[in-house]
Amino acid sequence: MKFPGNIRRLLRALRRWHAPVLAALGVLGAAAWAWSWVPETTVVRVPAAGVSAAAPLRLALVSDLHSCRYGKGQKDLIDRLEAASPDLVMLAGDILDDKLPDDRGLAFLEEAAKRWPCFYVSGNHEFWSRRIGGMKDAIRACGVRVLEGECVPVDCKGWRLDVCGVDDPTYMARSDWLAQLDAAQAGRTDGRWGVLLSHRPERADDCRGRGFGLVLSGHAHGGQIRIPFTGRGLYAPDQGFWPALVGGIRGLDADTTLVVGRGLARESNPYPRFFNRPELVLVVAEPAPSPLAPP
Repeated sequence: MKFPGNIRRLLRALRRWHAPVLAALGVLGAAAWAWSWVPETTVVRVPAAGVSAAAPLRLALVSDLHSCRYGKGQKDLIDRLEAASPDLVMLAGDILDDKLPDDRGLAFLEEAAKRWPCFYVSGNHEFWSRRIGGMKDAIRACGVRVLEGECVPVDCKGWRLDVCGVDDPTYMARSDWLAQLDAAQAGRTDGRWGVLLSHRPERADDCRGRGFGLVLSGHAHGGQIRIPFTGRGLYAPDQGFWPALVGGIRGLDADTTLVVGRGLARESNPYPRFFNRPELVLVVAEPAPSPLAPP
């Protein structure tokens, strides 16, 4: 077939330039993939209604580590936590993995628990391992408090907290999971600000109206592949394509804020993260006295 002259010139240009263009795209793709392995610390600020402490409370949200490697002895992640200077460390599930060995996850927990009070709830991959009981025992042995439908009173920097947590609902009837959530709510103490650890953000609607000031979750891995400049993820487990809750902050009701961490998983993922750096979240809770409180 004989093409018109302008088409022939275009085809010649494409043949001449397709190799460099493909090479450039390959380099950009490799750079994007490498950049997507570099962790970052995100700071979010949330109001703590009814709290009259003198200073903010700093909570590190660590989720979905999946026993991935962050330097020798997990030093890179510990150093990142040290730089964030948290008061408490909240572990929102899938710190260990169902395929990778436990040693790196436990090494991180052991080092973290030497420095900060640490609180943990289970994730789905820890249940998928079929070793959840042994994993919890090992986590406790690191000095981490494991929460299973309960609350722990914590006094820190003038804050009076209830740190509460529920198991991941894997292999659990919905009624049983709601019973754990009910038990956590019943364990609250009047006058204490409630923080709830719950691995799955898609269950956040069940946490509305229960008096928790803050709900901390992970699980969604930021949507794994993020659409640049939009903050939207492509796919998340249990939410499907174009998921709504993959990272960031959202109000659940007048007094309850949901924060979702994008997680720290890297080599455990079956496919790479793109435009979605592993994330440590520093939640800065700021006192917000009730408007009805006396001056």
